[in-house]
Amino acid sequence: MEHREKDVNQQSLSWFFGIVKSRIAWWFIIATIASIITVQCFVSVFAYQKFQQRRYREAEIEGLGVIKTLLVLGSANLQNTKKVAEYFKENTILEGAEIYDTNGQRLLQFGQLPSFTYRQFQQLASLSFTQRVIEERWLDVAWSKDELQVPYYVIARLDLSQLPSNFALFVKSEIKVAILQIIALLFIICAIVSSLLLRPLLRIKNQLQKASNDPGRPGKYQLSYSHHNEIGEITTHLNELLIKQQNYIELNQKKQNELDAINKNLEALVAQRTDTLQKSNDALQQQIEQRKQAEESMISTALLPDESTYPIVRMMKSGEIIYFNRSSSLLFKKTPKIGMPAVEEWTRLGAKVLQYNETKTMEWCCKDRSYILNFVPIVDREYVNIYAFDITLRKQHEEKITHMSSHDLVTGLPNLSLFQSLLEQLIQWSKEDESRVVLVALSIRDYDSVTKFLGHHGTGVLLHHVAQRIQKFIPTKSIAGHLLNNEFVVAKSGIENITEIDCFVDSLKQNLTGLYQIKESEINIKFSFGITIYPDDNLQIEKLISNASMALYYAVSDGQDNYSFFAKHMNEQMEARHNILSALTFAIERNELEVYYQPQYDISLKKITGVEALLRWHHPELGDISPAVFIPLAEESGEIIHLTRWVLENCTSQLSRWKAVSDLRVSVNISMIDFNATDMTQLLLELFEKNNLSADRIELEITETALTENIDVAKAGLAAVKQIGVPIAIDDFGTGYCSMQYLQDFPVDKIKVDRTFVKALGVEERNRAIVASMVHLAKGLDLELLAEGVETQQQVDILLSLGCSCIQGYFYSKPLPVKDFEILLGINV
Repeated sequence: MEHREKDVNQQSLSWFFGIVKSRIAWWFIIATIASIITVQCFVSVFAYQKFQQRRYREAEIEGLGVIKTLLVLGSANLQNTKKVAEYFKENTILEGAEIYDTNGQRLLQFGQLPSFTYRQFQQLASLSFTQRVIEERWLDVAWSKDELQVPYYVIARLDLSQLPSNFALFVKSEIKVAILQIIALLFIICAIVSSLLLRPLLRIKNQLQKASNDPGRPGKYQLSYSHHNEIGEITTHLNELLIKQQNYIELNQKKQNELDAINKNLEALVAQRTDTLQKSNDALQQQIEQRKQAEESMISTALLPDESTYPIVRMMKSGEIIYFNRSSSLLFKKTPKIGMPAVEEWTRLGAKVLQYNETKTMEWCCKDRSYILNFVPIVDREYVNIYAFDITLRKQHEEKITHMSSHDLVTGLPNLSLFQSLLEQLIQWSKEDESRVVLVALSIRDYDSVTKFLGHHGTGVLLHHVAQRIQKFIPTKSIAGHLLNNEFVVAKSGIENITEIDCFVDSLKQNLTGLYQIKESEINIKFSFGITIYPDDNLQIEKLISNASMALYYAVSDGQDNYSFFAKHMNEQMEARHNILSALTFAIERNELEVYYQPQYDISLKKITGVEALLRWHHPELGDISPAVFIPLAEESGEIIHLTRWVLENCTSQLSRWKAVSDLRVSVNISMIDFNATDMTQLLLELFEKNNLSADRIELEITETALTENIDVAKAGLAAVKQIGVPIAIDDFGTGYCSMQYLQDFPVDKIKVDRTFVKALGVEERNRAIVASMVHLAKGLDLELLAEGVETQQQVDILLSLGCSCIQGYFYSKPLPVKDFEILLGINV
């Protein structure tokens, strides 16, 4: 008995601790308490409202008693009533009142009252108590003569704060009731949770633990639970799980017992399985054959769709049409009929399709439409189904793309790639009639000036107009193309002799040369022409086009609006020119350049007053290359910028080494390209600072022709250089078109008479006058004067007689390398 009570106590403790540890129980308890508190709050609100109503009713009853007492004591005299009212105002809850007679006449007012009219007073007196005016502190009440039992009406204000309040006691009583309710509900909840939730769960936990400790016999740990709720379902599923586990163990044991028997019968089983697979394979093969037959039957018996938007035709092996739908009429040039023969191409392709049992396609055009025809063989029936798809739109897009890729977008003429193909065809025609093909390359003269005048858009319009004139002019068996921005090409076959070529080019020139209307401007356009002949000049198309371009280059270089025929020496010259340009790029890097110095001698003073730096190029394979050859190429390619910088660096470095023994000034030739591409002033300042030289030790020479090419750039560049103290000399004076005004505007210190005038002294008397005028001009402008190319004593005597004593030329010394020049000066550096 004691043990049983002990077990019961232990179970009670376990339930209790189970509740304490259970999160489900805690959530359940918290939710219940929250619900109780919420309900209690709502109940308290209603209870409080009843409490307030009772309190207001008590105030009204107390106020009514005071008013009646007031009227009884003062009924004999209203003045006496007012005195009694002041007493009641100080010692009761009555704060103020108004007394009216039965006619609505106010007889007396005292104390603090709300603002009411008599009509509002009558309305207030007729209301029930709950509808009267109740504020936080005041209660406004009206009584009729029936309630007062006197012939008066009274409205009064009662002070609620002077009523004894039992609110604190009300709150305490409500809290006690709520606490008792919560405690009672908690015990009820604990009992319910313990009996309905925790106790079954603890039993399930114990049984699972026992089953896990005895994995061999889990079935004996089943539970009994009769309630049909979630715990009952869990118990049922647990029992099912234990039974399944028991069955699984027994089944495994049984399988283990059967394993030996299975191993013994393995060979028989493999044989049986092989036989089964063979039967399955045979059945599968039979199904494939049946499906194939069904598909063939369906193909052979299916009706072709008459309403399809795609053309469909059925053709026999012999080419006879046995079926066509409505849309297929687009594939035939005439109305199709059953039994009519198909076109030869269809019959031939249909025979191949049936022979090789494979689908083929072909492209078909009819009635300005393009189609792709799919020929599908039906071998067993010996006919072909033809399915057509319209590709007209796609072909149009392809043609447009092809045209754009093979024609120039601005002019609409064939580009280089298409022109080469057309030229190849033209040459084939000429081979048939054993004639020649003339190829003419042409370009607009002064194209850079035209471009600057018209702008980018206007230039495009001009090129388009030129292309239109070319297309209108060229005769049959002729083609035209657009190779570069400014280069067109025209080819004509059927040429028999040189006279026809001259006539063709002259006619081309007359049709193209002239005025072009570009927007609101008219511009006179002239052309240059380069001509080559097939097969005389070359047999290869690429070479022919190159020859025409090369001849055009020579025509443009000639400076006249005429034409030039290709000659073999052009190839040689262009190749040599290309080789020189390529080698010039690496000349500085390979240390192939050298500066020579030619003295400038004053005959009167009998001393060297300056020296001109002259660039020489010693190529290891081509030998010594003349400056007259590589300097123009350097200016054309832009390499002159690097050469000028190298010469200036070399000269300033040399002057730095001579500084202690000589104060000579070195003249260096520059071009306008140097001013356009580099900051010449900044470069000179850096070199002077690096070599510790004054600015007057370097003199810059620029040709008269270069000055007049771009006067604004020349004036700005020379002014900037002059500002830092560098002297300026005009080289080859007299060969250009420099006006006296330009000479006055440029910041020039020296002019050098060109060698052509010096060479003619003593030969032509007019040259003597020209040189004399240059001497007077220099003296008049206070400029130094130097004569170049002096070679004879006669030239020296004439120059002295004219007043020019400074000379430069072979008479005194040719250009010398550094060491020989130092020997001439008699200095040892």
